[in-house]
Amino acid sequence: MLKRAADLVRKFPPKGLAQETIDNFAITLEAPWGARIENKVREALGQGASVLAADRVIATIKELGLKPYEAPDPLPPIDINEVDLICWMAVTKIGTTE
Repeated sequence: MLKRAADLVRKFPPKGLAQETIDNFAITLEAPWGARIENKVREALGQGASVLAADRVIATIKELGLKPYEAPDPLPPIDINEVDLICWMAVTKIGTTE
């Protein structure tokens, strides 16, 4: 659904906005947002595809203060010396004691 909203913003960009700003709004919509954000954007999107719908979606982005997604830096590799065994468990068949 957010991808559809991003496509709408690209297809029906509001007049007076720079292409870079439009791209930032579209990139913002393509981020991995939760259900609350998705519901707000869906509500703004409505049923039709038009400049008015794109304006409502952009207004929602501004209202919520959403920014383009920046992926976090990857964690450093785990060194073998950083791994400690906390528990060891074996599963056996019922009725055996071995």
